[in-house]
Amino acid sequence: KFQIARTILTALNERGESSLRERREVLKRVVEFDNFTSCWENDRLIAKGLLSEIQQLINVKDSFTRINQERKKERQSNIAQAESKRKKKVEQKERLVSIKDRFAKLFTIINAQERGKALEAVLNDLFNAHGILIREAFTLNGDCNEGIVEQIDGVIELDGNVYLVEMKWWKEPLGVGEISQHLVRVYNRGHS
Repeated sequence: KFQIARTILTALNERGESSLRERREVLKRVVEFDNFTSCWENDRLIAKGLLSEIQQLINVKDSFTRINQERKKERQSNIAQAESKRKKKVEQKERLVSIKDRFAKLFTIINAQERGKALEAVLNDLFNAHGILIREAFTLNGDCNEGIVEQIDGVIELDGNVYLVEMKWWKEPLGVGEISQHLVRVYNRGHS
């Protein structure tokens, strides 16, 4: 059996890389051999020893192959993660540029109400782009068919705290009167 294996492996080795699969199959069958009863009594221990050496050599080679395969797999995974992060950064940058462009276009809108509604949408997208949880504008209706009593421009959650968002677009700088009126509304909100 030794001569047969040697003859076959020599022939396969001479064929080069094209016979790699066949060489592995022969070695697999040799290594799986575990019945030495057909060996001559004098050759039995030698055969077991040689087989053990071949098994160890294959285990070492296979270990290196597995290590290299794992390294390659890990490298490919790292490359894929890096590419994914890069894509997300590019998409985020494009998203922010789009929001900035939309914000710049707001300055061309003359109608204040239309501009204010457009500003709400731009700011909602900006909050969303930065991962700030947001509930978009909504209205509160009166109990007795009063219609819309109040409009809330938005609600955001930041660091576990909830904030009401009020947006105004003023032509002139804000004064104490405008700010204090808004603050009085907010602070009295909990008492009504």
